[in-house]
Amino acid sequence: MAVPSLVPVLLAAALLLGACGGAPSVYRGERFDLDSYFSKRYEAGEELACESVRRALLGAGYTLREPDHGEEVRAIKEYQPDDENNVVLELRASCIANPDGSATVYASAQQTVNELQTQRQTSNLGIPSVGSLGIPIGSTRSPVKVKSETVQDRAFYRRFFDAVGNQIVLHLRDSLRQGDGAPAPAPAPFADPPLDLY
Repeated sequence: MAVPSLVPVLLAAALLLGACGGAPSVYRGERFDLDSYFSKRYEAGEELACESVRRALLGAGYTLREPDHGEEVRAIKEYQPDDENNVVLELRASCIANPDGSATVYASAQQTVNELQTQRQTSNLGIPSVGSLGIPIGSTRSPVKVKSETVQDRAFYRRFFDAVGNQIVLHLRDSLRQGDGAPAPAPAPFADPPLDLY
């Protein structure tokens, strides 16, 4: 009596296990909704919007980086929550002009966690009859990236966009005092997007 081959069964089991393991497909949850907390529209020009972004970030202790292109602002801020970890928060903002003279600021922040890990240092010593021998000469502690993700916190972006709006109002008020600007509008309230973004 012929015994059925186990190869197809084992192959199917391996494929199922491979599908269950590994990183999840996070892109499936991307909605690309028009109403998102990653952007905010202001009644100000592109240049003023980006200048207000820079001032808001500088006022919060960020360090500005060179822009990649056009009206883009890059800034970082570092944290040391304990002796073993270093956290870097990088925020990128792009200011895009709208046809009606207003501007929309798009912002995205990335948090990177670096862990200080001990790495041993060795020196190679050549011995004619034995060959090369590694001799430990000490150790160093260097940061190793262990986690990096885009900040998804709605309240974080609300605080950022509110700070940018306040800088725009301050600029317009200063211009009004000098007699070369229009009356400063009140900051527009932040509209929360729907809760079912993901």
